[in-house]
Amino acid sequence: MNMAITVWNQRIAPVFDSARNVIIVEVREGRETGRRSLELDQMDPGGKAWLLRNEGVTELVCGAISREAEAMVRDQGIHVIPFIAGEVELVIQAWIGRQLDHDTYSMPGCGHRRRRRGQGRAWRTQGG
Repeated sequence: MNMAITVWNQRIAPVFDSARNVIIVEVREGRETGRRSLELDQMDPGGKAWLLRNEGVTELVCGAISREAEAMVRDQGIHVIPFIAGEVELVIQAWIGRQLDHDTYSMPGCGHRRRRRGQGRAWRTQGG
């Protein structure tokens, strides 16, 4: 499974739509097996969604995301986990450990909204 996480200054980028960088983390059998960075400068949300799909991303972890951008990402078959905040390394470890639904990682003021949109506890099996 490959997860993309938006990055800004070693933290989750606050808004997917304007994010310029992502880290793609490859996980197999509950362990990180690879990592690479991609630049998204000058790309619109549709272009970002297409690029993520072509990079084999199955889940996107991000801060805020517009409904339009979220629909574009989902249309590419990518599960979106929005309204996440925190240091990149801690969020990656929480994602691998399936603990991103903890309030520690919710953007301020967005924790309940994330769950209402069905993202908080809907985890896919991370293993293969």
